[in-house]
Amino acid sequence: MRRKTLCLLLAAVIGFSAAACDPSGSGREPSAVPETAVPESRTDTPAPTGTAVPEGEEKTASETVRVTVGVETESRTFADDSGTVTLLDYAADRPRVEIRGRSGAAEAINRVLEEDLRRFREGEESADYVTGQEAFLSAAREDLSWRRKDGNGDSFVPYMLQRRAGVPRGDDRVLSVVFDETTFLGGVHPYTGRSARNFDTRTGAELKLEDLAEDPAAFLDRCADRLWEESRGGENTLMAMAGYYDGYEDTLPELLRDGNWYFNEAGLVVIANPYEIAPYAAGRIECTLPYDWLRWQIKEEYLPPEQPAEGRITGEILPQPGKADVMLDDGTQGQGACVFLTAEGDVRDVRLTRVSYNNWNNTFTENGTFWVASGLAAGETLLLRTWIGDVIPTLKLSCVSAGQKREVYISQSGKDGSLVLLDGTQFLSLPLEITDRLPFSRDVDGDSVPEVIDLTDAGEEDYRRLTVDGEPLSDVFSADPERMHLWLTDLDADGKAELLYCADMGSDDYVTSAWHADTLEPIRFTMETRNGRDGRERTDTADGKVVFSMERLFLESWTYQLGTYASVRPYELLDGSVIAPENTEYLWGSGDWEYLTNRVYLTVKRDLPVTMDGAGDGTLLPGTRILLLGTDGTTVRFRTEDGLTGTMALELHDGDDSGWYIGGVRETDCFEMLPYAG
Repeated sequence: MRRKTLCLLLAAVIGFSAAACDPSGSGREPSAVPETAVPESRTDTPAPTGTAVPEGEEKTASETVRVTVGVETESRTFADDSGTVTLLDYAADRPRVEIRGRSGAAEAINRVLEEDLRRFREGEESADYVTGQEAFLSAAREDLSWRRKDGNGDSFVPYMLQRRAGVPRGDDRVLSVVFDETTFLGGVHPYTGRSARNFDTRTGAELKLEDLAEDPAAFLDRCADRLWEESRGGENTLMAMAGYYDGYEDTLPELLRDGNWYFNEAGLVVIANPYEIAPYAAGRIECTLPYDWLRWQIKEEYLPPEQPAEGRITGEILPQPGKADVMLDDGTQGQGACVFLTAEGDVRDVRLTRVSYNNWNNTFTENGTFWVASGLAAGETLLLRTWIGDVIPTLKLSCVSAGQKREVYISQSGKDGSLVLLDGTQFLSLPLEITDRLPFSRDVDGDSVPEVIDLTDAGEEDYRRLTVDGEPLSDVFSADPERMHLWLTDLDADGKAELLYCADMGSDDYVTSAWHADTLEPIRFTMETRNGRDGRERTDTADGKVVFSMERLFLESWTYQLGTYASVRPYELLDGSVIAPENTEYLWGSGDWEYLTNRVYLTVKRDLPVTMDGAGDGTLLPGTRILLLGTDGTTVRFRTEDGLTGTMALELHDGDDSGWYIGGVRETDCFEMLPYAG
């Protein structure tokens, strides 16, 4: 879908509703902004409250805790003495926190945030690198001067010092604020690093990792182990196979430091900035320690509070501003359209985010947080002054209701100027896991009409029925709903979706099935894993768990050769079948199973026949330590501790002497210990 389709979807609203109103307040273009810009936004908000109130403050019985954060931006462009060459582009977000009933806590948080902003703007004298406006300007002037002396003045690229703020979590227990700082000092490329601040919203005190658990040292040890697990799978699968620095796992504990973590809706996120565990080209890598795991590791007071909410937000454009509980201005100085939003029922985690439309893939990119509130109560209103573009939205509104995140994009009708809140599910990037979003509505066949995907009762124990618009695809195994996964993707890039479903069949065996969501026809898997098909033969399946990494499909399963290893295999949709390709730029071999990066070295205890890369047949001597890399089912690839690579052939025996053998010798007699699970 492209821009034309976007126009057709303007009437689609899910979870929110929009009312038509006078178009006179819509859509004028913003006036020119001077080089030295004033802050772009202002918040004037009453704000939600919890059980703990700082000493000396009062809270009436009718008040509830609401944390609100408004983000302003200060910016300036610096030019040379002639005014013709830009030396430095500077911009910095300023988050401002309000906490209703806890003004002392809010003031303490704001003092820390203001000091952070001052240091970013003015720099730090003790730093051993360039910081602050003046230092960047001085470096830019010197750079330009040298280039002009060499006759290369036109090659100068303006320096950059920018900081964008986001609020991944803000409730009556915790506030997390992240900062993405982008700098450019005339090198090959800019550098963007992320840092974070975390606060206890009951007191305003900054949260440290050691505050989260009763036994901080033991907690950090467990985090390091879990961090290693999280770094190997899911979206980090490709990195685990081919992208991390050698020995990166030894660096992971160093990432567990204050300023390098934050909470979001999924868990505790640990940041690895470029160059920390992988090259610059890998970008920022983040690993999430999920709340389901943290629940047993940290104090309950830092887990997200359970806040039932069963509401929605409605909106209209007013011809003139009216009274509202929350008044916001998105840099229009009172000249923008008056968008009047009302909470019909309680909603939580309300967010206004700036976005831009990507015409090439029909998605939106977030460009920074504008305003966040931990919740709005039934009947509360928000008046937003903003420029509203015709058809193409520039702001996204989201909230959580009935346990689901709901997103809409704020736009206006190109016909009569009325407000349109455009269903955000249409613009979530594929591949997309929808397991926790069911029933899920999205246009899967490219006809601009959303279909509803759901899992319903199949009338049979341990099975559920997968449906599209009520039409059954198959009864799928789901004995443990917590361990099933349903993905929506577009494997063949034809604008029509495919469904991938996998469920844990017991211990380590995942069965994955796939269908064309538009025709409901099953997709055949070839080159299956160890155990092949679904024993009930309801669909063509593969044994493995679906994993997407950099939009590439992998199956993840366990391999039992010389131990128990998590392994993955690349798959792609070709000629109507999902297959393991024979050649891939990411992996060692042709569709083999790759062991995810592991720390288990095997120690050889007798001469082993092997084939060394580039050297042919050879022998591994006792005491040699090897790390297993992958397998094609009968041949295992390895790397020695000193970096040499090769393969060894295995034979599978049945009967009384069943098991794997190397050169006629049982595997357990070839190594000091094999890491079999259990």
